[in-house]
Amino acid sequence: AFKIKNAKQNYFEDANKPGRWLSYKLRKERQSKRINCLIDQQGQNCYENGGKKKIVQEYYQKLYHQEKVQEEEIREYLHKTRLPQLTEDMKTMLEDNITMMELTEAIKRQNKGKAPGPDGLPVEFYIKFEETLSIPLLEVMNEVIAKKEIPKTWTEAYITLIPKEDTDLQQIRNYRPISLL
Repeated sequence: AFKIKNAKQNYFEDANKPGRWLSYKLRKERQSKRINCLIDQQGQNCYENGGKKKIVQEYYQKLYHQEKVQEEEIREYLHKTRLPQLTEDMKTMLEDNITMMELTEAIKRQNKGKAPGPDGLPVEFYIKFEETLSIPLLEVMNEVIAKKEIPKTWTEAYITLIPKEDTDLQQIRNYRPISLL
């Protein structure tokens, strides 16, 4: 009983202080998330980071590979489907520059508490510094509309592999990819 009480006391005293205890807990948590070994297509165990990266990359490239679709087939399908058409006014509105009011509303509607993407900036950053960031952000957005091309960095994502419960974690198929955009 004394050891349990002492462990609880250490937790409450040291949980938020930088030190050996916090370092130990963080190291232990990081190790539990690390993929130590993956089995490649030949059934060989792979422990090196480069080899594991190759296994992951090949698996998901194969899984998400799409066959080339013929543009004529797409046009034919869309013609047959009878989708609602945009009016000229709607087209003009969609191609217009973004207004400051639209940008402000979009920032306010974002879900808070979400993980940031590759830029490392959470939604809360944009909300807190909205007054400072809104004009440059608006200029960037409208430049993208004018050029009809988004920056390459906007297509990047961080992919984290989440292990499926009660599975063999040496098999890459037993991980779920989560993308942070």
